[in-house]
Amino acid sequence: MNFATVGTNWITESFIQAGSSLEDFQLQAVYSRNIERAQTLADQYNAPAAYDNLEQLCRDTNVEALYIASPTRHHFSIAMAGIQHGKHIICEKPMCSNAEEAKRLLAAASEYGVTIMEAIKNMYFPAWETVSNHLDEIGKLRRASISYCQYSSRYDAYRKGTVLNAFKPELSNGASMDIGIYCLHPAIELLGMPHTVQAHGYLLETGTDGQAAALLGYPEAQAVVSYSKISASNQPVELQGEDGTLTIDHINHMHRVTLTKKEETTVLWENNQEDSMAHEIKAFIQLCAGEDVRHIPIERSIQALQVLDEIRAQIGVRFPADAEE
Repeated sequence: MNFATVGTNWITESFIQAGSSLEDFQLQAVYSRNIERAQTLADQYNAPAAYDNLEQLCRDTNVEALYIASPTRHHFSIAMAGIQHGKHIICEKPMCSNAEEAKRLLAAASEYGVTIMEAIKNMYFPAWETVSNHLDEIGKLRRASISYCQYSSRYDAYRKGTVLNAFKPELSNGASMDIGIYCLHPAIELLGMPHTVQAHGYLLETGTDGQAAALLGYPEAQAVVSYSKISASNQPVELQGEDGTLTIDHINHMHRVTLTKKEETTVLWENNQEDSMAHEIKAFIQLCAGEDVRHIPIERSIQALQVLDEIRAQIGVRFPADAEE
C-alpha cells in the first residue's frame, strides 16, 4: 500500500521506520506546510514526491492512504480532504478534537467507501492480545486501574515562559488529548461506555490541562484513569477480577504481562524489544484490503472522544474547535 505522511515530526519518522519493516508498506509522498522540510524527509526515506499543498497531495493517484500526524486541531480537515479524494486514513490519536468531528469523518468514510482508523498503538501490541486471551482467568472484572504519567520535556520550556504546541488549546492539545486517550481506550475496550464520569484536573494558564484523573462508573465495576504531562510515574496497569489480577508493566510501553491468583504470580508474556508502530500499520493495511483483522473500530474512537469531551467539560478545558461543531 502506498502511503503519504502528513506532518514531519518525530512520530512521523517512527511511523515510516516501522512501516518500512513491512512488505506491504511503501512511502510514496511526504507533506509539510514547509516544502523544504517535506523534501528533506522525502529524500531521507526515498519517497518519490514531496508536497506543501494538501490539495495536490490528495490528487496524487499514486497515494492510497494518508497517515496524519499534524496537531490534533487539523486532523479533521486533513482527513476529510483525504476521504473526499478516496484516500484511506490512519490518523494519530486522538482521532479529532471532539466526538462530533469524528462522527462526521465516519459518515464521510462510509459515503466514499474508504477505511479510517485511529493510530492508537498500545491497543495493537501483542501484550494486549495476551491480556484479552487471559481475561476469563481473573473472573468477573471489578476494577481497572490505568495510569500514564510522563513528564513532558516541553513542560521545561513552559516553566521558563515558552509555550510550545503540547500545551496550546488552540491546537486541541493537553494531557487528556495527548496521553489520557491511551488510558481510555483500554477502559472502554474492557468495560464499554461508562454510565458515569467524575473528573478532576489541573489546568495550566494556557487553559489546557497538565494532568487529570477520572472515575468511570459501571453498574458492577469501575475504572480509574489518571494521567499527567507535568509529573512522572511508573505505575503499572491493574485489571482486578474476583479470581485474580492481570498486571501490565506500562500502558504505552508494554513489555510484561503477569497473572496473580491467590498470591501466586505467573508471567504470561514478556518482550524487552522496543515498542513498534508496525502492529497498527499492519492491521490498517489488512483492514483496507478487506481482511478480517482485530482492530479498534472508528466507533470505539468516537466513544473514547465522547468520554474525553465529558472529562474536558468537567475540568473546564474548551478548544476553539468545539465552537465549530
